[in-house]
Amino acid sequence: MADERVNRFFGGSPLAVIAKLPLVSILVGVVLTALGLDPLNIVRSIERLFTHIWNMGFDAVRWLWRYLVLGAVIVVPIWLIMRLVNAVDCGNPINPKIVETQISGGALMQLGFTLFEKMHFDGGQVTNASLADYKIPGIHDVPPMENETVEAYQSNGPFGAKGVGELATFGVSPAIANAIEDAVGVRLTELPLTPEAIFRALRAKDNKPLEDE
Repeated sequence: MADERVNRFFGGSPLAVIAKLPLVSILVGVVLTALGLDPLNIVRSIERLFTHIWNMGFDAVRWLWRYLVLGAVIVVPIWLIMRLVNAVDCGNPINPKIVETQISGGALMQLGFTLFEKMHFDGGQVTNASLADYKIPGIHDVPPMENETVEAYQSNGPFGAKGVGELATFGVSPAIANAIEDAVGVRLTELPLTPEAIFRALRAKDNKPLEDE
């Protein structure tokens, strides 16, 4: 048990990690040097920054407030819209936790279909038949999610419940397609909604279509 905890803390065998860290450190040091970044200069710059803030006294608070407002104008709207909000009419949610998990799973599945997943064929053969080539959402592709249920007792359902698994898939693609149309003025009607598809639609809108692959 103790060995497992140590391995979990280090992210692998401690000896292997200790052996890798100097090599990674050297590589990072080479890159920083190539970019003209010296660790000592970075430390001194941070020290000068804090010294400057300290010397400014209360005036620093005024500048900090200006920086906060300026950054918040950009950050807060992005934070608000970069999320996936799902509302599902599932009747009476008998087990709310399971219902929430079903909604999350269905929405993420459709997010993959909407933005990433596409099968490529060549002569009737699938050319991206492995997960190395068939792109699915990774953990960094998943936005913050909020799941809500609309409780409406279904008289002919078991204990007033309805199905929930597939319902969460219905709104994801139209919502993203609507956002794209609102942002750039082109309507995409074929999945996935990739950057290339958007670019091709924009070129077609300007009567400068790209050649098909």
